[in-house]
Amino acid sequence: MLENKNKFGFTLSELITALGIIGILAAMSVPALFENIHKRTAVAQLKSMIGNVQNLANVQIATKVAKELDLTDFSNPSTLFNDKYFIHTKKCSSSTALTECWEIPSGTTKYKAINGTAFSPVAMESVVLKSGAILGYRLYTGTISNTNEKIYGQFLYDVNGVDKPNIVGRDLFAFYITRSGRIYGSTAGQDFDAKNSCKNGGIYSPNYCTNAIIHDNWQMNY
Repeated sequence: MLENKNKFGFTLSELITALGIIGILAAMSVPALFENIHKRTAVAQLKSMIGNVQNLANVQIATKVAKELDLTDFSNPSTLFNDKYFIHTKKCSSSTALTECWEIPSGTTKYKAINGTAFSPVAMESVVLKSGAILGYRLYTGTISNTNEKIYGQFLYDVNGVDKPNIVGRDLFAFYITRSGRIYGSTAGQDFDAKNSCKNGGIYSPNYCTNAIIHDNWQMNY
């Protein structure tokens, strides 16, 4: 029987070249994949926290037979941050929160905006949750644009605690709760360009990032 001399195969150099190309493509795609996973995880945690706070406000208003939060435990950040509502491993007053709960050494800046500018969180009563996330709360006065809603308090939330990236809009967010117990990302309406304001930094950038995510159907499209 004659042997088939028309057999085809790959040389070692061709295989090495193919593997090299596959490796390059993988190296290019893996960071994007991990970034997408991180975004989805952060948004899920933010949505869960906002839902928990909203439910707590509803329960407080109902059980206290109150129309506004000033007759509930939301009127006192220290009272609100108890293990009944938020299971935590550490609790810090506003005067010590930044150094003890947020672990920001005095005189330093730990957080940055997406554009790289430094961001300094406002000191507020804070807790380190059992999950490792950090949650801050303070009473706050303001008005939601184009509504009659009066702001009652502001929450600051780092979804993964002291771990990096420590970037506003990536793992650090903020949101408001009104006197009637409704939650908003920021004082601006839906038509406001929250995405650019989120990326450009500034004291309200964590709120703008939350606003952008909520109005993009809980997606981090910035």
